[in-house]
Amino acid sequence: MKVGFFSPLPPARTGVADYSAALLRALQRSGEVAVHDRGADIALLFREVEKGRVRISLRSCEGVDVSKVAAQFGGGGHRMASGCSYRGTLAQAEEKLVAACIAALG
Repeated sequence: MKVGFFSPLPPARTGVADYSAALLRALQRSGEVAVHDRGADIALLFREVEKGRVRISLRSCEGVDVSKVAAQFGGGGHRMASGCSYRGTLAQAEEKLVAACIAALG
């Protein structure tokens, strides 16, 4: 099993250092883990909760308001942590949300 572990910012800046370290150790026990943590302004997590329905979690660094992106898809939250659902396939959700995030970054 291969798992990609992505931290949008260095843990010291996000305040999740302990959580990230514990999660990474747990993931590493389950299989090969690739770690990416440099240069991202927005991080997206897509989870297909049932056929035709995808749940998306959005996280960002300061200066990027992901609640505006989530609102475009009927979701909401905070400037740096938001979520929404998408009716359609996982591939469609990825395409639409990534495009919306790119537009939000200007």
